[in-house]
Amino acid sequence: MAHCLTHEELYLRYQPIYSLVSREITCMEALLRWRHKELGEVLPAEFIPVAEETGRNITVSINISAKQLRDLTFPFKLNQLLEKHGVESSSIKLEITESLLILESDN
Repeated sequence: MAHCLTHEELYLRYQPIYSLVSREITCMEALLRWRHKELGEVLPAEFIPVAEETGRNITVSINISAKQLRDLTFPFKLNQLLEKHGVESSSIKLEITESLLILESDN
């Protein structure tokens, strides 16, 4: 598994999530994929169990927009998502998007 990290073989695919009610894309799901230089595409069913067994503590960074930062319900929504998916809060890092810094520097 470490081989794919050092050789930059991991990449993301984004899958839209549609609302059947509004018939619009409501969010996107990021899916981790592995393209091995010799084996080609490695199925998630093959590499995810190996990744889980390594016990690596990996942090995922999440960009936060100005709108989300100003939304008083955002922390509660984020906490609900973490609980729903069984993710420890210590395994995520929230990052402020550059647009927010630009807006703040203009004031």
